Amino acid sequence: MDPMGLRRFKYDISLSLCSTMEHFRVLRDGSVLPSGWPSAGYNKNVVLSGSFNPLHDGHIQLLQHASAHVHASQKSEQCGTAGDAEPFVGFEMSVMNADKPTMSREEIERRIRQFEGRADLVVTAAPKFADKADILPTTIFVVGYDTAVRIVHPKYYRDSEEEMERVLLGIGARNCSFAVAGRTDPATKEYCASDRFSTIPSLRHLFFPLPHFRNDISSTELRARQQA
Repeated sequence: MDPMGLRRFKYDISLSLCSTMEHFRVLRDGSVLPSGWPSAGYNKNVVLSGSFNPLHDGHIQLLQHASAHVHASQKSEQCGTAGDAEPFVGFEMSVMNADKPTMSREEIERRIRQFEGRADLVVTAAPKFADKADILPTTIFVVGYDTAVRIVHPKYYRDSEEEMERVLLGIGARNCSFAVAGRTDPATKEYCASDRFSTIPSLRHLFFPLPHFRNDISSTELRARQQA
């Protein structure tokens, strides 16, 4: 990123965090776009959310696989028209976390730099998927199995299945859903897939599996190796 672009980059981060802007996009070439989101048309955006500490090849491969699967399905259904907005395919990182302090500007910049030359990123202050759906409608959120399990666990909704159903149906009303990458349980060696998520029939349509994908790279393990 050139010095002028870097100065604009830092300025935009500061502006976004100190104003009412809901999100901004950082393209892989380093350019920054203000808030604005393609939500018109049938073709959905495909977004992989995370903290990306660090970003690794497993993230890139999962997004590529999900995007290919989603858009192949849409093409086979002959959906979309020539006037549809070009969908966003990339990553989302929230500077706020429900369980952790808000990231510093320096930390935000460090994590964003990982995407330069690799992928597009949208930066938000939306720690929960209900918040993300509000500002990023018409989106398929790509999640891992463990994240999907948390999404449908009542303890995150004041131990209320009714509240969980209300929140998740609200996400569906924003034309959003979840593509779930399964994984093999290291203890049982059993493959965990998305068909186990919800016992509430009204929510099952919000989750669908991503077939033929497996990558066991862990950001936690990578951080541990870097610190060793």
